[in-house]
Amino acid sequence: MEKKHMVRIITTDSGLPLFLQVKENILEMLKTMNLKSGDKIPSENDFRNKSNVSIRTIRRALEELERDGVIIRRQGRGSFLLDINAKEEATTAGTIGVLFSDMNYVVRPVFSRLLQSMEAQTVEQGYSFHLYSTGNRLSSAEKRPLEQIVPLNNVKGLIATSALSKEDIETLRRNKIPLVSFNEYNNLQLNSIVFDYYSVAKMGIEYLWKTGHKNIAFICSQFNTLHSHVIFNNDNFLRGIKDSFIEKNLLLDEDMVFQSNMLRKDGQVIASKLFQSENPPDAIFTVDDFLAEGALSVIKENNSDCAILSCGIYSESEDITTIEIPSVTWGEMAIDLLIKAVKMDSSVKKLKLIKPKSITKQTSKQTNKQSKQSKQTKQKEKAPRFEYA
Repeated sequence: MEKKHMVRIITTDSGLPLFLQVKENILEMLKTMNLKSGDKIPSENDFRNKSNVSIRTIRRALEELERDGVIIRRQGRGSFLLDINAKEEATTAGTIGVLFSDMNYVVRPVFSRLLQSMEAQTVEQGYSFHLYSTGNRLSSAEKRPLEQIVPLNNVKGLIATSALSKEDIETLRRNKIPLVSFNEYNNLQLNSIVFDYYSVAKMGIEYLWKTGHKNIAFICSQFNTLHSHVIFNNDNFLRGIKDSFIEKNLLLDEDMVFQSNMLRKDGQVIASKLFQSENPPDAIFTVDDFLAEGALSVIKENNSDCAILSCGIYSESEDITTIEIPSVTWGEMAIDLLIKAVKMDSSVKKLKLIKPKSITKQTSKQTNKQSKQSKQTKQKEKAPRFEYA
């Protein structure tokens, strides 16, 4: 039976190393598959089964494609298309990249709108725009060097929306890659654009107290107990909660402050525990839209009049009150500062705080008016068009 090949027959007579022939074959195959940036590509074994070369040669070819910025490989998860035309992009001023920890964040309303504003600002400045999913760089289980995830030779500057390790920061400095962070770092002199979660916490608690709520539960993200070099946004949120109680000479019940992975199911699980307790809350204050939506489902199941306050963009439900994050402003400021750093502008190395907008509560009329728009928006957020790795 005739052996199938990927695109062209691999031969030792061409004078071109086998791995480079395989690299070109894989590239041509990917171009015919109509994949979008972020789509998973066939596995090493899939490529091996369509060629007459060893798995080692396949891996070397994929390493070359990753080095070119065409694909990104994630241990245990496979390889993903990054930019099929990476080697052909010579018409822009360069690539601006965004580092984020988890692909699940791409569909979050705040993050999706942040990316949209950053992409628009980047393109307007004449640069191309790419996303790089780095995983949790602070996890001891994460051993892969940053330079194997991000093609550092192909980027002009990076925005880190998730926290980086000291090693990652040193790698970027060693490669002279300008960086703007969405977190604060202790004694590291980084450019940072940080949303003021401290003020969010104080604003939210004051609002709940003024509207008659006394027994408040808080659902935060994970607390930072291991990494002293970085100040997480959640650290500032928690500090705002504690200071609000101290300033009123009130005792904060630590058992009413919960950690989470910021998933809807976390909001559901935590709210369920609260309503099974002897003293259920009269208000729940969450640091994220998804947590609020999860908690709200439990509140409705229990027919409770418990208030729900969230930090985010908007809510389709009139039952959720929102402290709005000005995500468009946040994204635009981050890109502006990064491009100044790329151009070696003297106004770098500054921490800039973005203040929260006023607290908004949907009315039934507003909710009905936005329902059609929100359905379209959700579809876009579930299938974002950003190029990411």
